[in-house]
Amino acid sequence: CIVSGLAEGCDTIAHQSCLEAGKPTAAILAHGLDTIFPHINNSLASKILEGNGCLISEYVFGTPPTKYNFVARDRIQAGVSIAGLLLQSTASGGSMHAIRKLYKLNRKIVTIIPKTKPGISGGWGGNLIASKELLADTIPLGATDESHLRQIEMQLCMIKQERCKLKQLGLW
Repeated sequence: CIVSGLAEGCDTIAHQSCLEAGKPTAAILAHGLDTIFPHINNSLASKILEGNGCLISEYVFGTPPTKYNFVARDRIQAGVSIAGLLLQSTASGGSMHAIRKLYKLNRKIVTIIPKTKPGISGGWGGNLIASKELLADTIPLGATDESHLRQIEMQLCMIKQERCKLKQLGLW
């Protein structure tokens, strides 16, 4: 199951990929369940529910999306996740809220690092912070998309193995 925020871009692709694979997905919302934001994802939200996924919100009906709600929502995303994958973020990007929460919860973090090693101030600054300060496992951008997918699959297998160990110990 992929947990994400139903935002345009990577979130949308993650939710759609789960549905196409016949897997459930969970969308954590920064507003009441009576609306979908962004509105372009109305049909995707319906498909998530039809595909045995769920929409989760701590807000009552009629609560509009605000910038503060999006930050608060990220703690729920982290809380229900066993790991996080940071694709790309600036140092102050919204994704960093969830990544920092995952770190505080001692959850696995995986991030992608470009070959060029840009500075913290660039579009990859959040990824560099995650890899250095938050001890994320890194996946260097390689020559082919297929090699990236294999690296991500290996990281996901490691996460599943860790979860199985925790279950055996009665800690999950």
